Amino acid sequence: MEKFNERLKRILLERKINQTKLGEIIGIKQATISTWVLGKSVPEHENLALLSKGLDLTPQYLLYGHEPETDNSNSFLDKYEISKEELLEFFEWKKQKAEEKINKLKQQ
Repeated sequence: MEKFNERLKRILLERKINQTKLGEIIGIKQATISTWVLGKSVPEHENLALLSKGLDLTPQYLLYGHEPETDNSNSFLDKYEISKEELLEFFEWKKQKAEEKINKLKQQ
């Protein structure tokens, strides 16, 4: 499995960007980037954000070598075998009940 420093080194080689140029792009000293490439450290949160933006890659890809798993927007519906229409009807019913309760409280 490719480590962070190996991944960063590979990306720089593939894109023909040296550490100095990367530093200029993201505003970080070459010496700091060198520690990442050599595996002596990994970037802190702020520097990881700058690095990912500068390389147009996600922080997850830089750190772990894969993109974050996306949540399927229909996963709840699929899991409970509910149609979108049924779910909308349920929320409409809940809204109506809540409005009835509010009106009842206002009358007291």
